[in-house]
Amino acid sequence: MGLLTAPLTLVLAPVRIGLKVAEIGLSTSAEVARIAMELLNPDRGTSPDFPEYRAPEHPDYAAYQEQKERWRREREAEEAASKTPEEPKVEVPPAEPKKRTRKKKA
Repeated sequence: MGLLTAPLTLVLAPVRIGLKVAEIGLSTSAEVARIAMELLNPDRGTSPDFPEYRAPEHPDYAAYQEQKERWRREREAEEAASKTPEEPKVEVPPAEPKKRTRKKKA
């Protein structure tokens, strides 16, 4: 067993080191990209949380309410368009079965 594990260890060590370097390089690149985005657009990350956006004291509250009303009207219009008009229901009395009469043999 020792004859097989020694060469494998010698091969796996550089592979592990290469993967670790690539991992560090990728994480560093991602961090550099994040910092660059913050420098280019500092207000990008200041979007309000969902509860804050719906709060009446939020500056965009009126615009949100208008958009919500538009969404409601669009949804109602889609529902009305998707409904098929109902056919008038006509009540028909049940049909009576024909009475069978036997012919008398003469």
